[in-house]
Amino acid sequence: MNHDFTMNKHPVQINDTTLRDGEQAAGVAFNVEEKIAIATFLDAIGVPELEIGVPAMGQEEAESIRAIANLGLNAQLLGWNRAKLSDIQASIDCGLERVHISVPVSEIQITAKFRGKQQVMLDLLRDAINFACDRGLTVSVGGEDSSRADPSFLLDVAYYAQELGAFRFRFCDTVGILDPLNTYSKVRSLVHHLFIPIEMHMHNDFGLAMANSLAGNVAKVLKFRETPTHKIKQTVHTALTTFGCEYLANQSDRSLSGGEAKRVCIACGLVADSELLLLDEPSASLDVGIRPQMIEKIRQWAQARGSAVILVSHN
Repeated sequence: MNHDFTMNKHPVQINDTTLRDGEQAAGVAFNVEEKIAIATFLDAIGVPELEIGVPAMGQEEAESIRAIANLGLNAQLLGWNRAKLSDIQASIDCGLERVHISVPVSEIQITAKFRGKQQVMLDLLRDAINFACDRGLTVSVGGEDSSRADPSFLLDVAYYAQELGAFRFRFCDTVGILDPLNTYSKVRSLVHHLFIPIEMHMHNDFGLAMANSLAGNVAKVLKFRETPTHKIKQTVHTALTTFGCEYLANQSDRSLSGGEAKRVCIACGLVADSELLLLDEPSASLDVGIRPQMIEKIRQWAQARGSAVILVSHN
């Protein structure tokens, strides 16, 4: 399976976090055999990177990580860590060569975890990255609760991580509050200012994780294309008009009905004019009477641009 999902020749890479974040769902706990089976399957279908757990969590977690690390998979393996030297050492002890270091970036989380002391968090991040790099590890950094962070501070943290040697920055919608349009705006700023890749880590509290991930990648695509601002606005307006929601362009996402939010998501996902579109339940939340019309509009939009569409639906 080819894992380079291309948007205008700029690859989008998948980092699967089933073995870490997937296990945080209520009632979900994998044993070692199940984790090995999941990792082996994901590697077999061509997923290029797996986040396989939290080495500092305890002995059983560490044993499963070591077991996966010893499988000789083609996928790159990543361990999740706090900005603590003991966490990094636990990853090393599990045989990992790539580590993800996560720090809170929103005011509410920094207050809860560091009593509001931003500099303390930044110092711990610096020490953790230096510790990992000095031992030859490849380091990515994630901003917990990026979606609620002050944009200037979020950019400062991401830039600081880049300067310290991180190869990637993870934008996290930790509490799942974003909509596609806000995702586009926030991620576009990071893409514009940094030269390291931006990773999208979205949560599905409002059923928008896929749409938000697509919106973040639209920001990347349009930036690579060097699309003028007026052209971006024109393209978005055309998409919204096509799906009958141009009047929603300046409304808060909190004010949208389920059907309105769905139409905005569809429009946002299509503005990249990708060669291949994957649409998961695009007519869900829409009135039964307009579902065929919406599917037909998607077909016409894709046909006019020579795009292929994979549409998943239970209808």
